[in-house]
Amino acid sequence: MSGKKSGFMLESEKKKKISLVSLLPPKKYKLSSVRGPPDTNPTPKRWSQVLALLPVYLLQICYGMNSGFPAILTPQLREDCSEFNITVDQESWIVSLDNILTPIICVLSGPIQQRWGPRSCLVLCCFPYFISWLLAALAANHYILYASRVLVGVSHALICTTVYTIEVSSVEMRGTYSVLESVLRCTGCVLVYALGLFYRWKTIAYIGLVIPVLALISCILSPESPIYLVSKQQHKKAELSLKRLYGSEFKSRQEVLLLSESLNKIQRKRRSKCEYLQNIRKHPDVYRPFLILIILSVVQQFSGVTVIRAYVVKIFHEVFRANNTENIGNMTINCEDINVEGGPNKTSGLAYMSAITIGLFRLAASLTLARLLLQFRRRNMYLLSLTLSILCLLTFSLFSFLAQDSFNPIFR
Repeated sequence: MSGKKSGFMLESEKKKKISLVSLLPPKKYKLSSVRGPPDTNPTPKRWSQVLALLPVYLLQICYGMNSGFPAILTPQLREDCSEFNITVDQESWIVSLDNILTPIICVLSGPIQQRWGPRSCLVLCCFPYFISWLLAALAANHYILYASRVLVGVSHALICTTVYTIEVSSVEMRGTYSVLESVLRCTGCVLVYALGLFYRWKTIAYIGLVIPVLALISCILSPESPIYLVSKQQHKKAELSLKRLYGSEFKSRQEVLLLSESLNKIQRKRRSKCEYLQNIRKHPDVYRPFLILIILSVVQQFSGVTVIRAYVVKIFHEVFRANNTENIGNMTINCEDINVEGGPNKTSGLAYMSAITIGLFRLAASLTLARLLLQFRRRNMYLLSLTLSILCLLTFSLFSFLAQDSFNPIFR
């Protein structure tokens, strides 16, 4: 009896061992590289991650410069001795055409990154930016500026939807690197406002050509996303990419196995999109965040942020030119005696200084956000930001109205 019992126990132990062996990784990976204490993996190096993210940061600066470029472009084209004249309708098209293709490209950006990789998407993003700056620098009429702004919208959509930062950066630095993108956008906006104070818009367009070229070079030198490489079953390349990102001492093989396991779990649990759409009411975790993002985006657009960024120089020029309007109105200007490219800028210098000041405040707010996110809840911060935005817009509207009122000589 005892012999049968012991034989039964041996058979059960063999089955347990077989089941455990089936859970082990493939033979080409050593078990010692998969298991071990969780603290044996060294901390990923930060400088190598920053170098890898350099193309993203350069493109974010280019994003900010292109967003602020209409603010200095349209006032200079509305001057008496501009390179060519534009109407009010043409001015509004120049400001808004960069949004015409953005929704479509945003939808296509996801499949592009899944098919060819996030780094390839960044490489693609450099070309519309470069061509848009080139067209703006060579523009002889408003139609060329239209084409330039449409290409800007293409690159805007690609850089806004990139997942390269998330997939390349380590977990502990992911939030910091992501917030740094908004900081660099504000930096690009301030940079173009400052250049507008000293240079004409064509010169600024030539300066802007340099940034997408540098971004393209850094894209070629940067590693591809390890997550993308693992999803394509290119494990060796993924290991090399992780070593370049986190250092040679980082256990890249262990990380590749973890990424592969996570991606396999996601694929097993993934349901069809049609099933989600048919039973969308049963998935509040899907539609609630989506609706919240839609509402926040609509509120942000209608709060005037985009309009003020594109017209900030013109708005302040209208405010500061009150006393100069009467004197300039009867003057006869001979444009042949003025060198347009290097001549004095007719737009008020105070308008540019005001735009630079607003840009610096946005930059300081972005830097402060990185610190506040660690201490306060995001919902409370959003409500506070919303309240302050409402008060500031009301105050700005009131002062703008009083400045145009002829019965208030204090503001003239």
